[in-house]
Amino acid sequence: MSQFIRIVNWAKMQHYKDRSPPWIKLHRELLTSETWVSSSNDDRVLAIAIMMLAADTDNLIPANPRFIQRRAYLDSPPDLAGLIALNFIEIIEENADASKPQADARPETEGEGETEEKDNYAFSGRVIRLKPADLKRWSASYHSLDLPALLQSRDDWLVNRPEPERKRWFNSTSNWLAAKQSEAKAGERRGMEMPIA
Repeated sequence: MSQFIRIVNWAKMQHYKDRSPPWIKLHRELLTSETWVSSSNDDRVLAIAIMMLAADTDNLIPANPRFIQRRAYLDSPPDLAGLIALNFIEIIEENADASKPQADARPETEGEGETEEKDNYAFSGRVIRLKPADLKRWSASYHSLDLPALLQSRDDWLVNRPEPERKRWFNSTSNWLAAKQSEAKAGERRGMEMPIA
C-alpha cells in the first residue's frame, strides 16, 4: 500500500487553485511558528523543500526519502521525524482519502455555519471564530501576547470593517498578531538593554 506525506493545514497556507504553481507563499508567521522555532536548521530547510514539493504534487508527496532527496537536491535522505513530531506533516495511506483535496480548514466567518454550535470554538467572537487547534497554534506562535484580549479587540474592530475584509479575517489577524509579537519581542530586548540605576 502506498504512503504519502501531506502538509497539515496546507489549504490555509496556500490559496491558489492550480496544481504545480510557479511559486508558493511563505507567511511571515512561519518564523514564529512552532515548526520553525523548534526545528533544527536541517528541518527548516526540509520544511521549505516539502512545501515546494507539496505545491508540485497537490500535497501528496510520495513517502520515499530517496525521492525527496533527489527532488529537493539534498545531500542525504531526509529524516522526517522532526516535522512529523511538530505536526507540520503527516503520513497517510493511499486509501485514506489521499486523492481527495483537503478542504480549506480556515474557520468560518460571521454569517457562515450559523447552525454550528458555538461550543466548537475556543474563541467565538462576532467575526473571529477559532477552533481549539488554531487557538493552540496561535498561543504557541504569539506567546508574548495577551491573546484573548487582543483577539477580542481585533474582533470588535473587524465588526465595522467592509465585508471583504471581514472574510479575510484569519490571515489578516494572523499577520496583525505576528506584528504585535515582533513589537513585544523588540520591547523585551530594549528592556534587557536598559542599564541598572
